Amino acid sequence: MITLNYINNETRRFQTYVSNRIAEIHELTTTDQWRYCPGPLNPADDASRGLEMPKFLQNERWLTGPAFLLQPEEKWPVTKLQNVPETSLETKKEIYAIEVSHMKSLDVLINSTSKWIKCLRKIAWLQKFIQWIDEKQKNPQSPDVEKKITLEDLENARRKIVKLVQRQTFNEEIAKLVKGLTIKSSSLARLKPTLDEEAILRVGGRISRAPQYPETLRTQ
Repeated sequence: MITLNYINNETRRFQTYVSNRIAEIHELTTTDQWRYCPGPLNPADDASRGLEMPKFLQNERWLTGPAFLLQPEEKWPVTKLQNVPETSLETKKEIYAIEVSHMKSLDVLINSTSKWIKCLRKIAWLQKFIQWIDEKQKNPQSPDVEKKITLEDLENARRKIVKLVQRQTFNEEIAKLVKGLTIKSSSLARLKPTLDEEAILRVGGRISRAPQYPETLRTQ
């Protein structure tokens, strides 16, 4: 049901991983091609919810699929979207909660390095290694990690450090912005701060309406 909410979404903004897959689904299919299979009729439940082996081996639907697929489409279960709690959806604002869990380890790594470029390279290598581990889990045949650091890697590392420092200094302000609240009692209030799509704190106000200034100049 959560997946169907993703596919039928027209307003929410999801995290990059989810939004990329939704975009691919929308490109290759239409929303009305996707249906919900009730639990009692779903063969996947036989494995995920547990079934004694003799019953599992005798269960034909595990090999053939739900019996209703052999019937005319008008006899299939009716799909009716249900409201899914916001906390169950990987929307953009959840980036903040996910990032916070990594901050302590990152802080130790940064504070153990005295030179800026050396710190960037450490964080860049760490991120490349984490990405490689993720890819290996999905595809064991994926190539080994590249043995070089690119400018893009260094820029991604810089953004990681910026996010850490922001959360150490303006944690309460960021938490309010994540919830869609207005910042009032803070030294940042007069700057009209906002969060970009990566949950990095940016200066708002008049500078946000000045196209001649690159976005990086508004990073706090």
